[in-house]
Amino acid sequence: MKKYYYIAAGAFILYLAFRKKSKSVESELNSTEMNTPEEYIDEVYKALTAIVDRWGEEKAKGIERMYRLETAHFKSEQFKKGFTAGMEAFSDKFPYKWSSLQAFIEEEATDLSPSDFSTFTMREGGTGKIKTFIKFPSIPDAFNFLAFVLNKRKWNYGSWYSTKPESQQRYNERLKTIKPRIVNDIIS
Repeated sequence: MKKYYYIAAGAFILYLAFRKKSKSVESELNSTEMNTPEEYIDEVYKALTAIVDRWGEEKAKGIERMYRLETAHFKSEQFKKGFTAGMEAFSDKFPYKWSSLQAFIEEEATDLSPSDFSTFTMREGGTGKIKTFIKFPSIPDAFNFLAFVLNKRKWNYGSWYSTKPESQQRYNERLKTIKPRIVNDIIS
């Protein structure tokens, strides 16, 4: 009988150890204080400085929060490969069924051409599905595109996530919980 108690006690201790480790990994993934990878930090600072200069501190904070949420604080493979806050390609030709991308290079980024953009295919982190995403020529170009789109959408950050007002509101509330550490550093 003692043998079963030892087995049960050992199993319970293993369960607690695993449970504690799972919670710490989960809290790390949900942390709003993750650092930006060194290889991208200069470009992210450059992009956000330009956003602050053009659109102001509050809008730049919103963009940083979106990037942090959409790219796992600039660490996702999707960000590393495409520099965007998650732009799925819905066609194999530019503008990939994003009319705003065509408008962006015509109205805003006139130094860019369709040949500066490409696509890549990978397994999406959230769903595990194989999807094709848009690759921007640079991090500042991707940030400027997001500002361009949000300006057209009256700075409704949730519109990037959904067309449903209740989903947009939840997304906007989630963004408020994320610290825009880079913009705070830029403006301090």
